[in-house]
Amino acid sequence: MDLSEIERDAEQYPPLTPDEEIDLAKVVSAGADAFHAHKAELGKLSPEREAQLTEVEDASTAAVARLLQGSRRLALSLAKRYGAQGHDPVCVYNEGLTALARVVITPRWEFDWTEGMSFSDYATAHMRKSIKPAT
Repeated sequence: MDLSEIERDAEQYPPLTPDEEIDLAKVVSAGADAFHAHKAELGKLSPEREAQLTEVEDASTAAVARLLQGSRRLALSLAKRYGAQGHDPVCVYNEGLTALARVVITPRWEFDWTEGMSFSDYATAHMRKSIKPAT
């Protein structure tokens, strides 16, 4: 895969708006809470509570997928920037996606939209932190 293929892939998904970032972060946060409640109450749940937690977890999974898709352009932007400095942009892109996945796919959701930072800034900071040692 070369950079032009990566660009075509990333452009399939529209970037996230600031409002979408917040809405998705809220859904993911609720999903993380539901996951922990589900785990803590295992074997003690009523069928209704089980269904409720499962529904929240499923919505969270969809929100995680959208966050990953909508943030691909961030990894692409970093790949181009580091590629201009002589690094392999494909490797940088892959490292950025790996860092993005670590941020989004975690049982302990740490992004707090109430602190005023956008998800894209949060994700970019984590991607840069991950990419730096790899370059």
